[in-house]
Parts: sequence; structure tokens; C-alpha cells
Amino acid sequence: MGFAEGKNRNFFLFSTLASAISLVVSIVTNLSNTSILGTTLLFLFHLPLLWMVQKGTRSGKRMLAWMENPRFSQIGFLFGISFFSSGLGFLYWIFLFEPGSLVREAIIGLSPVIGWGVVAAAYLLAASGAALNAGGEKRDGLLVGAVLFSVTGHLFLFWLSAQIFSFTIDDAYITFRYSKNLAAGFGPTYNPGLPPVEGYTTFLWMLLMTLPHFVGVNVATFSKIAGVLLTCGTFALLSLLTFSMTRVFPVKARLFFAVFAAFLLAMLPITSIHAIAGMETTLFMFLIGLMVYMVTVGLLDGSRLLLWSPLAGLVIGLTRPEGNAISLLLLACGWFFSTPALRKRLTWASLGLYILPGAAYFLWRYQYYELMFPLPFYMKVLHGTGLFGGANEVGTYLLYLLPSISVLLLAAILRLRKEFLAVLAPAVFLLIFYLFPVHAMGFNWRFIYPATPFISILVAVGGITIFELMRGQIQSTKPWEPVLLAGLFIIGLGNLSGLEDMIRNQSFYGAGINNYKTFGTLLSEYNNRHELTVAIGDAGTMPYYSDWQVIDLFGLNSTEVAFGTVPIYTLIFEEQSADLIVLSVGANPNRISDEHAGAKRLYNEALQRGMVHLGAFPFGRVNFIWVVGYPETELANYLQENMQFRGQP
Repeated sequence: MGFAEGKNRNFFLFSTLASAISLVVSIVTNLSNTSILGTTLLFLFHLPLLWMVQKGTRSGKRMLAWMENPRFSQIGFLFGISFFSSGLGFLYWIFLFEPGSLVREAIIGLSPVIGWGVVAAAYLLAASGAALNAGGEKRDGLLVGAVLFSVTGHLFLFWLSAQIFSFTIDDAYITFRYSKNLAAGFGPTYNPGLPPVEGYTTFLWMLLMTLPHFVGVNVATFSKIAGVLLTCGTFALLSLLTFSMTRVFPVKARLFFAVFAAFLLAMLPITSIHAIAGMETTLFMFLIGLMVYMVTVGLLDGSRLLLWSPLAGLVIGLTRPEGNAISLLLLACGWFFSTPALRKRLTWASLGLYILPGAAYFLWRYQYYELMFPLPFYMKVLHGTGLFGGANEVGTYLLYLLPSISVLLLAAILRLRKEFLAVLAPAVFLLIFYLFPVHAMGFNWRFIYPATPFISILVAVGGITIFELMRGQIQSTKPWEPVLLAGLFIIGLGNLSGLEDMIRNQSFYGAGINNYKTFGTLLSEYNNRHELTVAIGDAGTMPYYSDWQVIDLFGLNSTEVAFGTVPIYTLIFEEQSADLIVLSVGANPNRISDEHAGAKRLYNEALQRGMVHLGAFPFGRVNFIWVVGYPETELANYLQENMQFRGQP
């Protein structure tokens, strides 16, 4: 059952009133101009909608008729849960972050808008629940369970993200450096003034990260908030997709298990890690989920969303190179299972929205970088260790994920339908493709993690299958459903062991990144005009903050290193003449460990060239960074006067 007309009108009145209160609060509490502007626009947006509904205009009647459709109350319930839980999570951050932190101040500034969203979503949630209950089907506990599971999952995501917020992977700053140079007018290049190289593998994320540089916002904080927002958006997509795929089951069970799919993903600690790591992982995951939804719903309902799916495929390919294979697989699913008439339209849509724009982008990047693929592709895929360089990573990922969900997953696999293929395609592709390349900087399975949402969907499908089977078999007046829901809740907690150690490890890494930031800032204060050169393996954080020219010892941003066209010692000591060399040496600050043989060879060569060990600083719990440079120079004196080095030999 959908909303009654009177309830529809009340919804618009209530939402308008909430937006007006938000505007008053932002003005009275003297929040930022951005907050006042946002709440003003929100209030002004409501006025024409309210007028159309109250005056009974044609558009207003259409909106009311749409809300009276039973599907509105079902989708409204899912979106109400999502907005309500996400809003509570962001407000929760106000209490989790210390006063004066960038995140806390940003959330306080946006709190009137967030508060309006929470209140409006709560009203929509309550009204949707009332409409669903009016349909005559009992089982109200499933709706209550859905709300509890959603709020629990979202709050866990926000809580854990706050605990490890300092964690930013060093590779993220590689992309940020390209974004910074693009915003500064140098173009998407790593070393301004030198031939451009493509050391990033995520063109779209690189473009998005130019925004904080244009407006003067901390790029790491911006990327983390964007990552959490995209993760919450993925939760909503998962719920919507699961609900659409389970239409043969009763509505309230579908709603609960739609939320259960998102709950499973939210309760994985690695979800929080990838949300705040600064990488493109969450964007990639969200966009794949969007295209899967467009293809699946397009096939199930004959929706025009299928014809727009090639556009989603384009942005997936711009986010990660392997995304093109996923896009083609999903387009193939749409083409094979659609009607002949729709196939023709999908073919033309794919040509206009995916193939031609994608070809134009490829031609531009080939002309600009003069390489077929990004440098990381050559280093990680073509120069990998053996045929199955990633098999261990895929295996450990499956061992981490599957034990607690295997029964539910098996139930779904045994009842596979053709509409499941679009969900299976990206997960199966990622698991097979990443058996082969080395997962360099693949922390917490980041390359195959985007398969996780689709595994969660299948687990939820298996869950509702077992639930309805039990409901048909159990002839008991005793409340057995709460016991089953408690069991599903415990399944969601299956990967929380070792959580304390995980938080500690991410925090140690975050402290190491902060040391890189401090050292990079120190170099920038000495010279930030791309005139001096540093050779370093961790080519993200320190190069981003220093603005020095960089020789990437791992070859991800240095063509000469990647292809071996110039001997490494010739490059460092003659062609580009490094002013400093930064080496990772292991757990002992006074010697280079045997595991860092390459660093030891480079250090010995540097000694022969007249360089010395200037000092060291810690990176994490079990690693130290050595700074090597020429003695008794202005730079050496500057570093020793302005930085307290540790571990002097």
C-alpha cells in the first residue's frame, strides 16, 4: 500500500517546516556562510514543491499520485533507512572527533542540513512503515529489525572510520600530486618541467581530487569524507538491488534482507579502511554497483536505465583500467538477455556513450603520455612474479570473507537465476583477474575488495531463501523469527576478531604518513619550486608536500626506472642528480636490514659518491626511514637545525 493523499501533503509540510528550522538554526548559531547558503537553498527548494501540492497543479497531482503507488512506500522505506542511518553517522562524528579538527568543524557547519535530512528521513521511514503495515501483512518485526540493522551497520562504519581516520595510504598522495599539479596549471603530470608520465591508474578520481585544491580544502580530509559518502551510497544501492532481485518473496522479508546485504558490508572492518584510505576504491565500488543496478533493473522491468548503463560503464573505465572489462561484461549481460528491439538501441547507446568517448580519452592519454598503459600496469602486471602472482591475496581474501557466510552464499548459488548474472559478473571477474598480477600496495585486498558488495547481495538472497523456507516449514506459535534474526546479526559480526590490533596497525601507519608529511613540509619550506630532487620509493606523501622533483625508485612515476632505459645509479647521481635519497631500512634505525637489499646497495653507492647518512625517523612500528645527502651543505645544515632526527649511528 502507498501513502494516502493526506499523508502525502503532510510529508511536504513537515519537510518544509524542518528546512525552515534548519535555516533559522544556522543563522541564530552564527554558522558559516556556506551553511547559511545551503540551508537557504534547501528552504527555497521546498517552497515551489509545497505550492504545487497545495494548489493541486498538474505537476503536484502527479507527485501525489506517484507517492500513492505501493512501490513508493517500499522504496521510500529503503531510502528513509539509508538517509536516516547515514545522517546519524555524520552527527555521531561531532562527538568522536576532537574540537578544532577539520572533520568536526565541517560536520558542525553542515549540521543544519544533516539534521533536516535525519528528521525528514525519520518521517519518511515512519510513514512508509505505517503504509506497509496497512497492507495487511503482519511481520512488523522485520521492519524494526531492518532499522536496527541499518543503524548498527552505519554507526559501526562511522565509529571505526573515526578511530583510524589518520590512516591514509601513501599511494593516495601520488594521485593527489597529479591533481595538485593539474590544479596549479602544470597539467596531470608528476614532475612539472619533465616529460609527463602516468603514474596514477584512476583518471576520474584524480580529476575529482582537483576540487579541494581549487577551493583550498585539505585533500586527504576531502577524500576521506567523499569515501565515506560513497560507501553509504553503495549501501543504498546494495539494498535497492537486493530488493529488486528478490521480488518473488514477501515485501517485508525483501526489505529486511535488502538492508541485511548492506549490514554485512558495513560490519567488515576493511570497509571502513577503504572508506578513509584516500584511494579510488569506494568510487570504483559505487560505480560498479550503479551499473549493475541499471542493467539488472533494466532487464527485469524493461527500464530505460539499461540504455544509460553504457555511460556508467564509461566512468567505471575512467576510474580503473580493469573497469573496462567489467563494463563490457555487464553490457554483454544486458545485450544477451534483452529483447531484439532493445538490443539495437543498447548497441547504439554503447557506441555513443561508451565506445566513442572512451576512444577519445584513450587517444588523448596516448598522445599526452606516449604509452599504451599507465606505468603501474607495466610494473605490477607485466613485471610480476610468476603466472599467479596474486593467487595468495585472492586466497586469503576468500578465507577472510567466506567462513561466516558460506551457508547463506551456497543457498543463493543453488538457486541461481539469469538476473543474478549481472551481480556475479564483476565479482567473478575481479577474483579471476587478480589471480595473475602482483598486488603491490594491495593493502586489505583493495584490488579485489569491490567484489565484496556483490557477494553480500548473494548472501542476502540466500538468507531470504532459507528464511522463507523455514517460515513455510515451521508450524509454531512461538517467536522463532527473533532467534533467526539474532543469528543473522551474529553472522554479521563474524569478521570482528582482531579489531583492536587492526585499529592499532592503521594508527601506526597513519603516524608514519604524518612523519612523511612533516618531512615533506620541511623540504617545501626550504625550496618548493621544483628545483631540487629527491629519490624515494614511497613516492606519495613526502613528494606531495615537498613539491620537489622526484625520482621514483619503484618506477611507478619514473619511466627510466620502469623500463630500465637508464641505469639507476646514472639516473640518481648524474642525469637528475638527487639532492637527497630517502630509504626504507627496516626495524633497526642504525642499520639497513637484510630484507632491504636494494636500499643497502643504493646506500653504499651513495657513500662512494660522497653522500652521508644525515638522520632517520620512524615509519610505523617496525620500520625506519633514512635520509641520505651531501654533508656540510646548506640543505644538510637546514635539516639538522629544523628537524629532530632519531636513530643517529
